[in-house]
Amino acid sequence: MASNTRDILVVGLRNAYALEGQALTTMRTVHDRLEHYPQLKAALAQHIGETERQQTMVKTCLNDLNETPSMLKEMATKLAANLQGMAHMTAGETAKV
Repeated sequence: MASNTRDILVVGLRNAYALEGQALTTMRTVHDRLEHYPQLKAALAQHIGETERQQTMVKTCLNDLNETPSMLKEMATKLAANLQGMAHMTAGETAKV
């Protein structure tokens, strides 16, 4: 458990890094399924790029603190994103234009 300001910051940065990774996994899965919606696919591609940059900035902050992302949190959130993606695949095409 975080006991001081630095520890709280590191925990928050590790959480943010893992959640950005989860978002990327989810967005990439959706992006790959949008072949019939080129404008939506392009907008999502732009958002993926923004999210990648945000994750890089969070990792830089961790590096500046001589810390690393939490592999456990990263694995858990990516697993959750993959399970979510599998659940959505069974729902079929859901984009409405």
